Amino acid sequence: MGNPAPQQALTRQEKDLALQKIKAREIVSEIVRFGVTQYQILYIMKLLSLELEDVKLMQVLADVINQGAQICVEETEGREETSGKTKIYT
Repeated sequence: MGNPAPQQALTRQEKDLALQKIKAREIVSEIVRFGVTQYQILYIMKLLSLELEDVKLMQVLADVINQGAQICVEETEGREETSGKTKIYT
């Protein structure tokens, strides 16, 4: 077995990006640990997309998220209809 290839040092920009990604994963972990439904995750994603500075990107993401949320609602309603349980609205 040969020696492993020498590792290159990360640039300052690569280190900063890695730290930003770590922080983002920690935020996601905290949200998931809080206990959220699939619909709430999609809604949080939509709210975050609305914070983007790039308006075109924000619109594209918001549209995709809205479509996903609609699918999520339809699937949930389909499961409720087949379960035979009575819906209670409050």
